[in-house]
Amino acid sequence: DQIQYTHGSAKDLNEHIEQLKQEFVGQSALNHFHASLIVLIRREVDTQNNYDKFKALWMAERDFLVQSLNIRWLISACD
Repeated sequence: DQIQYTHGSAKDLNEHIEQLKQEFVGQSALNHFHASLIVLIRREVDTQNNYDKFKALWMAERDFLVQSLNIRWLISACD
């Protein structure tokens, strides 16, 4: 019910993605999906497929993402 920012990342990938949900309480599921894709790409999980999803998300939802993501996730997207 309350936003909780993660500090660091869980070693277990599924746990990490689940913990990220707490950062997006009350926000669109697209924001959590975006963060999850970044985690997957950074951990080199099916990199090309996840990058393609990331790129398609930005192509389709650019304006929404720019308005709804905080600076942390906008910087992560650029990184």
